[in-house]
Amino acid sequence: MLTAARALQKARNTGQPLPEVPELAELYRNGCKPKRGQMVLLTGMPKAGKSLLGLWWVHKMGLPTLYVSADMDSHEAMTRLSATVTGTPSDQVAEHLLQQGGPEFYQDAVRDSQIQWVFDSAPTLWDLADELDAYVEAHGVWPEVIVIDNLMNVVGESDGDDPTVGMQGILKELHGLARETGAAIFVLHHVSEAVQTDATVPAPRRGIQGKVSQLPEVVLTVALEPATNRFGVACVANRGGPCDPTGKRFIKLKSRPELCRFEHWTGY
Repeated sequence: MLTAARALQKARNTGQPLPEVPELAELYRNGCKPKRGQMVLLTGMPKAGKSLLGLWWVHKMGLPTLYVSADMDSHEAMTRLSATVTGTPSDQVAEHLLQQGGPEFYQDAVRDSQIQWVFDSAPTLWDLADELDAYVEAHGVWPEVIVIDNLMNVVGESDGDDPTVGMQGILKELHGLARETGAAIFVLHHVSEAVQTDATVPAPRRGIQGKVSQLPEVVLTVALEPATNRFGVACVANRGGPCDPTGKRFIKLKSRPELCRFEHWTGY
C-alpha cells in the first residue's frame, strides 16, 4: 500500500513518455506517446513488418532493452540489427555472418547496442521472470524497455482449449510486470486475416487475434504496401488519448526492408 505522495512519485517515474524517434513524429503529434510502465501491443499480419519495426524502434530509442526474440532466431536478429546499425543490405550481412570472421566484423558496429537478447522459441512467464532476475543481477536495474516477439510464442498457464483465455492471461501478467518494473513493454501479435481483407492498410482493432486489446494502454496495427514500400501505422487504442478503432487513419513511413530501417514518407 502506498501513500498518495509515494504514489504520485511512482506515477511520475513510470508515466514518462519514451524518447521520441524523429521518423515517428506524426504518430506523437496525433497524441500517441508510449510511456514507461505501460504496455504497447504492436500487431499486423504475418510478414507485415512487426518485428522489423519493433527492433528498429527500440534501437532508435537507445534505451536499455530486454528483447525476448521467440520469433526470430539469433542469425536473423543479428542480421537485422547489423543492417540497421551499419546501413549494409541485410542479404549481404546474412551472407557475411556465415563466413569466417563475419561475426567479428560486425562486433564493433553493434557493441554499443543497448539491447540484451533472449532466444527462446517458447518462453514461459517463469522463464521471463528468470531472465529479468538475471538482467537485474548483471546491471543492478530493470530494463527500461521489454520486447516480447511475439505473444503467440509465450507459453502461459493451462487454460483448457481456449487460446484466447491463455493470451489474455499472459497479457494480464505482462501488464502487471510493466507496472512493477516501470518498463515499457512492447508485445508483438497478429491480426486475423479473416478480418483484414486488404493487407496493404492497417487492420481495425476488432481484427486483432484473440480480442486482446483491452489491457494494453496503446494498440498499434501495421501494414505494408509492397509495390511502394509504404508502411502504415494506425493507433487503434490509446488510453487517455485519441485513436481510430477502424484503422483508417494511419501515419505513413517508407519501409527500407533491405536496410532494416524506416524513413519519412515522401510519397502520396
